[in-house]
Amino acid sequence: MSKLHVGDAVYVRSGKDRGKTGKITKIAPKTGQLWVEGVHLVKRHQKKSAAHPQGGIIEKHLPLPMSVVALSNTEKKESTK
Repeated sequence: MSKLHVGDAVYVRSGKDRGKTGKITKIAPKTGQLWVEGVHLVKRHQKKSAAHPQGGIIEKHLPLPMSVVALSNTEKKESTK
């Protein structure tokens, strides 16, 4: 069981997005991964399809491991254990 829930503000402790903060949008408890808005964005080439008639290059959120983030206190601007 994790202390993290959808909507919590978190601070990224390591990786290429170290120091960024954002809110959790989705959690996969079985894999121990979560998605944070504005963090771990990548660009992917999208082929034309019915869902994406334009095609082209799209930005996509990738999951982060739970061990990389820490709960963030937005009032004091610090992270907690």
